[in-house]
Amino acid sequence: MSKSLIKLIDSALLPAALMICGKVAGLYLVNKIFNLTWGIITDPNNFFSVRIVYSSVEDQITATSYSNLIMVLFLLIGFSLILIRALVLHSSHVSPRVIAQLATNNLMHLVKDSFEIYHEASVWLILLWLSLAALLINILLGRAYPWTGILCFTCVLLATITLLKDVMNEVILAKKKLFTRK
Repeated sequence: MSKSLIKLIDSALLPAALMICGKVAGLYLVNKIFNLTWGIITDPNNFFSVRIVYSSVEDQITATSYSNLIMVLFLLIGFSLILIRALVLHSSHVSPRVIAQLATNNLMHLVKDSFEIYHEASVWLILLWLSLAALLINILLGRAYPWTGILCFTCVLLATITLLKDVMNEVILAKKKLFTRK
């Protein structure tokens, strides 16, 4: 396997686990906060043999909406850490003051190069957009509140734009280094 593919698989483990944990935690919190009546049924003839069912359609919509919102929030928090690393701890433009502080505290391992940062960021971004797509499908099917899709879309779009701005800045820095070298 290529180095990039191995790195992508390695980078996908944490965000995928966080996405699942966010969905489960979201369902648990929503069921507790809204005091929803729910149960679990099994159907051996179905691919998804275990399903959560609610006593009413409105309870299902509430659970789906808020649990998806919490799942996207979990992913956004994780992606924000990657964005902070890209904006502040990127080896190409980390400030000398930050390097001195990190070296003093023996935290130089936090500074990463473009390969590591953008591989991680791409995986997080893909999972963010996939979770947003699942939420939008639920909205189109009438299984989630439309406002959750608008809120999540706005947040994911802003996170994407922030990462793309950093990538563009990195390209500009690389061009400057390339053309100033003689």
